[in-house]
Amino acid sequence: MKKLDLLKKIEEAKFNQQKGNIVGANKIFLKLLKTNKDSFDLLYAYGLFCRTSKNFDLAKRLFLNLINKFPKSINSYILLAEILRMENKFKDAEHILLRAIKTNPNHGDLLYNCSLLYFELRNFDYALAYINKAIQLAKNNDVYKLLKSEIFINKNNIIKALNILEDLRNNNGLKNKNKEIKVDILIANAYIKKREYQKAENILLQLIKKYERLELAYLNLSILYREKNQLVKSIKILKKGINLSPNYMPFYTNLACFYRNSGQLKLAI
Repeated sequence: MKKLDLLKKIEEAKFNQQKGNIVGANKIFLKLLKTNKDSFDLLYAYGLFCRTSKNFDLAKRLFLNLINKFPKSINSYILLAEILRMENKFKDAEHILLRAIKTNPNHGDLLYNCSLLYFELRNFDYALAYINKAIQLAKNNDVYKLLKSEIFINKNNIIKALNILEDLRNNNGLKNKNKEIKVDILIANAYIKKREYQKAENILLQLIKKYERLELAYLNLSILYREKNQLVKSIKILKKGINLSPNYMPFYTNLACFYRNSGQLKLAI
């Protein structure tokens, strides 16, 4: 099959996926694989399809196949490591990312993903070292800066974290809603760490007023009230969050913890 025709069929499969026809999309991919099993474009697109469809085992095999056949394709390493990280297979994810670093040590998104991995492992010094390298390669990348600020918060270097976040808020004129929300959430987290609870509460309440279904705002506000030993308010705000987003599991985890801490063991179970 000519490459142009193959790409058209891949787009057809993607279109079916977007329309919710997962079975139809999968049939197209499987048919194409019979005669194009060595095509990078096809293997990569099918890997993304399987990841989105939560067929993680097949997605991992596809991305590993891509790494072996096309070792310079850094995104294949990143996507495989991302799935391994989600599965809490941190050592395997680290192995894949370090293997990619040997192939391309100056890939910004690869360095960012290394930082993310070490952040989840709470190795904040390594996380900071990698995100600093990523930022050196892309000084205007807001996503990298957000991670750096979060690392500083966890290292209790609140001033440096707030400097980054205030700079993002004031100087960049954030036009992306998700980035704007992330900045405000992190600023509130920084104030919680500083025990400046009123400032944090004001930010979180404003976020809830503006975005009624913003789960993280409810969750973090409940944590703030817990820090202030206001367990009744913590539980109340979690229940409000559950009413709006009943499938958000961290609400239930925190609610059980708060019930336990307040001595209501039967409700915690």
